[in-house]
Amino acid sequence: YLNKAANIYAWERAVLFNTNNGAIYDNIGTNGVLSTWSSTYNQGTFIGAADFLGRTNDAALAANFTMMNLTSGGILPQYGIGGNNSGFNAIFLRWLTRFMQNHHLQSIYEPWLQFNAAAAWTGRRSDNLSWCQWPQITPAGTDFYSWDCISSFEALQAADPAQTVPPLPLPTDYVGYWPLDA
Repeated sequence: YLNKAANIYAWERAVLFNTNNGAIYDNIGTNGVLSTWSSTYNQGTFIGAADFLGRTNDAALAANFTMMNLTSGGILPQYGIGGNNSGFNAIFLRWLTRFMQNHHLQSIYEPWLQFNAAAAWTGRRSDNLSWCQWPQITPAGTDFYSWDCISSFEALQAADPAQTVPPLPLPTDYVGYWPLDA
C-alpha cells in the first residue's frame, strides 16, 4: 500500500502540482489538456497525502497557495450549495488542521483558521445554522443538505477558540512557510 500511495503521489506531483506556487490542478483530460483550476478539495487531499508521505515542504506550499490565492479577503471560497462542491472547504480544513498539528505550525495557520471560523459563525442565521458561503448570512427559510453546512462545522472545529481573530486580509508579505524537510 505504501508503494502504491507513493506512486500515486509521485504521479500527482509530476502532473497536477505546480512546484512554483503550490497549486494543485483539477485534472488532466484524456486529450492531455490540463485544467488549471484549483479547488480547496484538491489542495486539502494533496496536503494530507504529502504529510503522510513525509513531503512536508510540498504540503506547506499547497497550504500556503490556498491561504494566499484561493481566498477572498482571507476567507475560503464560497462554493455553491446542493452539489458536490459545497463541502470542499471542509475537506481542506480537515487535512490542513492535521498537517498543522502534526508539525506544530499553529503560529502560521491558526490566525487564518480562526478568521474563517469567525466568518462562518458570523454568517449563521437565528437557529445557528451556517452554510458554506461565508460571511453571507445563511438564508432563513431555506433547507440545506448537511454537506452544504459541513464546512462551517469544520471551520469551528479546526480553529482554536482561545485565539483572537486577526485582522485580515493578511499582509501580502505573509508567507506562512516553514521549510520542514529541507
